[in-house]
Amino acid sequence: MHDFQRALGAVARVLIGLAILCQADAVYGSSFTVSPTIIELTSRARTALLTIRNESGETLRFQLTVFVWSQRPDGEMELTPTEDIVFFPTLFAVEPKQDRRVRVGLGTATLFGPSEKSYRIFVEELPSAQAAPQAAGSEIKVLTRMGLPIFLRPVSPKSSASLSDLGLRDGRAEFDLRNTGNIHLIPREARISGFGERGDRLFVSDLQSWYVLAGGARHYAVDLTGGQCQQVRRLEVEFGFESATLKDRLETPGGVCRP
Repeated sequence: MHDFQRALGAVARVLIGLAILCQADAVYGSSFTVSPTIIELTSRARTALLTIRNESGETLRFQLTVFVWSQRPDGEMELTPTEDIVFFPTLFAVEPKQDRRVRVGLGTATLFGPSEKSYRIFVEELPSAQAAPQAAGSEIKVLTRMGLPIFLRPVSPKSSASLSDLGLRDGRAEFDLRNTGNIHLIPREARISGFGERGDRLFVSDLQSWYVLAGGARHYAVDLTGGQCQQVRRLEVEFGFESATLKDRLETPGGVCRP
């Protein structure tokens, strides 16, 4: 079972980079919050307020940038500079324990279409204007860059999805989760399970579940090597959404081991 559950463990490795910092240095990050964490604009609500709060004891400096947001089949973001979304100011400072509100809205040429449009606005902390070069044994400040989604909702939103192409390829279960609607989807839960000849569950592994943008698809490839792979006679994939559950199954009379 543990062999299967390690399939997607690579996510945790995003934190490893912090470990390479010099042992003599202390590390700390600035403390600020951003709200809301998702911005939805409509034909009736074409602007929104973004609030950046400085929770620290020092003045913080920020820069805002925005991009069109699309996705590769593996879920990785693809970002393209855009003028569809406008905001002011783009550079600013926030005093300790204070808020700064930024109005975010549509550019003059931005139009709503039959399908939702997706963007990402980044709130990036800048070095202090009085920052001095780091000396040996001094504190290292980790600057934060936070990306927030912006969605332009269509007039008639429709939510739907499908699973397709479930199959075994070189010891992996591969399939696609397709967003067949015109607004983004976020699965609340996602898993793949293997069952034995008598219907007993041999393993269950949670899958990464993140945004699938309107009209997009996410390709999954789950490694199935392990001690129980010969006993698996059926695979089941399940994605749970807010109002529905999507399932698919594959009979595997010969097991799922790598050839």
